Amino acid sequence: MKGLAFAMASTAFLLASPARASKSCVETSDVVGEQRCSRYGDGWSSERSLPLTLEFGLVRTTFGLGGRDFSAKFGKNGPEAYRFDGGTFASEARTYGFSLRATGFLSPFVYLGFEQSFGFGHTEGGSFQAGQYAVSTASGLNTVAAVFGVPFGLRLPLGKLSLRGEVFGGLTILGLTQEANAARASATWVGGAVETRGYLDLWLANDTTFSVMVGQDLLGRNDRRLGLVLTYHGRAYDGRYGF
Repeated sequence: MKGLAFAMASTAFLLASPARASKSCVETSDVVGEQRCSRYGDGWSSERSLPLTLEFGLVRTTFGLGGRDFSAKFGKNGPEAYRFDGGTFASEARTYGFSLRATGFLSPFVYLGFEQSFGFGHTEGGSFQAGQYAVSTASGLNTVAAVFGVPFGLRLPLGKLSLRGEVFGGLTILGLTQEANAARASATWVGGAVETRGYLDLWLANDTTFSVMVGQDLLGRNDRRLGLVLTYHGRAYDGRYGF
């Protein structure tokens, strides 16, 4: 009786093994038994996945305008008409927009990437004189901002949560639309950007995080940034779940 039970169990195991293997193996020719099988862990092993991330964020940015020297012109390709300090009409401008970013992890604790963000807003301000031009901002200024740069960061894994601190360096482009001598003019400022940022990440799944981000300018312009970020991770938990 014991021999019969052993034989039945052995037969069941042998029948089940090909069934399990068939889930990860495919026939490659007409020759019976010639198959190509995936390696164990191909679908989930962190060692066989790329340590890359893709991010999409919603961002509110406040730009300090004092000390920024804007160049204004009439028409898209017109010459410079006048210059002015942004603090002449308002202390700051606020934009709302989105950010896109890709990063690569050099280790489970260190990453480097590229980011671009775009924001749009409407700034209230006063009128002022710039040379021969009477500049009116009574109806407000349409504001457009674009930021491009490279983040370098450190990550502290804490299980379902992780903390990140980073330094961001890049380029900021600010555009303002205003009226000068009753004609529409566009003013632009271009300059460097250096920020410190902090992130609090919550893992929604082993490849997805939701994060809150805050940032502060390091160049004395009083720029501030606040964002909500959704990130896809190519490597589960960025290669490290806990510290």
